Amino acid sequence: MPEKFDFLKIKDQKKFEKLPQKEREEIIGEAQEEASLINEIVGENGSKEDYEIITKLAEEEIISKKDIEILKEKYNKKIDDILNSQLTVENIETFADNALTQITSFVDDVLSQYQKYHNNKFAVIDHAEQENQALAFFGLPDIPNILQSIIEVKEKIDNLKVYIGINIAKNNIVITPPDNNKKINAGDGQGIEQKRMFPRFLTLLYILKHDFDISPNEAPAIIGIVTPDMVRQTTYMRMEIPVLNRVVYLCDEEGNVSYIFDVAKIEEQNLTLNEIDIYTKIQKNLLISRHPGIGIRIKQTNIWRNNITSALREPISEASLLKNARQISEFRRGKGEFLSFEEFQCEVISLYSGEKDVRKWYCQERRNHPNWQANPYKKYKDKGWEGWSELVGKNRFKKI
Repeated sequence: MPEKFDFLKIKDQKKFEKLPQKEREEIIGEAQEEASLINEIVGENGSKEDYEIITKLAEEEIISKKDIEILKEKYNKKIDDILNSQLTVENIETFADNALTQITSFVDDVLSQYQKYHNNKFAVIDHAEQENQALAFFGLPDIPNILQSIIEVKEKIDNLKVYIGINIAKNNIVITPPDNNKKINAGDGQGIEQKRMFPRFLTLLYILKHDFDISPNEAPAIIGIVTPDMVRQTTYMRMEIPVLNRVVYLCDEEGNVSYIFDVAKIEEQNLTLNEIDIYTKIQKNLLISRHPGIGIRIKQTNIWRNNITSALREPISEASLLKNARQISEFRRGKGEFLSFEEFQCEVISLYSGEKDVRKWYCQERRNHPNWQANPYKKYKDKGWEGWSELVGKNRFKKI
């Protein structure tokens, strides 16, 4: 390895001049390479002191310039991961707080590493200035602006929570009522299982504000009621979004799908929102199946927000959203497990042409679906089953 020279010293200059041409070229080449690497590591915001620190650390073999470059890449990747994290229905209530915690911990880590290089010589510099120097040293973005952005998101979510608490109208009807045989019978000893809650309503308001710049007061919402004999203990709500020509039905309780309808297409079928309000899930599913593009049924998956946004922004397409949803689902079915009645009925309705006897058609079609029961009337007894005609929606109601 070529000998190192301090060219500010006369002694080293004379010594260098006496070396063979080839050796001098090697020394010059190494010095240029080091200078280039230092420039790359320190960057445009680096101070003279930063250059001196890196050079000194390398000379004393405390840390190599390559190690510093690796740290710089590591820190930039970490900050990118924090900034690129997405708000979802699962994390909306903790998203901003978690981001603030991560950023604070990150800055502490960067500052601690920077102080090691400076041998903690910060007696006359305040803490904020130390942080600024450390962030500039590693070529990191403007953290104060990032923190302010996170705080603004937190405030936006908190304000939406307050809005929900005081501004949502209540209607004395059951929106999306249960099907007739999905009720708790008095005295049957059936307990009410505690369900997980997903803040879908809050997330929808956030989507409208963040993605569409639509304020809550531009999207009037009403909530219904639940009755003591209902299995579902949380009401559905209806939100109208006139500027997008959409109406949304959703419930925060686990196990309840969300619906988005195109208001113009509802009107084309001579239907009103008041009528859609009191349609059961089966009736809503039939409406969607019989009139493609009128609406969409969106299950809870970890891309629920993406699907909701797409159905609000683009023409409604059931097929494209279901394709995406099946790729990443938080409610996976193990091998050999069967569909819920609602999922089962939706698949059957989407495939049944209406031309054949339902039972005969089902027996033939079932061969193509390993998760369809041979005797669905036994499997789904007391879970939604009424009969073969009702399974495919025959004569359920005339307008569909």
